[in-house]
Amino acid sequence: MQTAFERTITEKITTVEGQKTAYEYTALANDFDKIATKESNNWLPYYYAAFATIQKGRLLMQSRKTVELYAVASDEEK
Repeated sequence: MQTAFERTITEKITTVEGQKTAYEYTALANDFDKIATKESNNWLPYYYAAFATIQKGRLLMQSRKTVELYAVASDEEK
């Protein structure tokens, strides 16, 4: 039987590759950050929050949206 954390994290992980826009990756990264706040002893939500942010950056690079890319980098440095 899965815990609530396991169900939630599994559901979110399965959606990572299906994201199509920078906004969707931002929302997903925020969801993982919220999970990480509740499950601070588990590395998975931190990893996937970072992964979603990296994927957002890759999408912005491919779209040549460098201004938005700089904003992502600035936010992550904080």
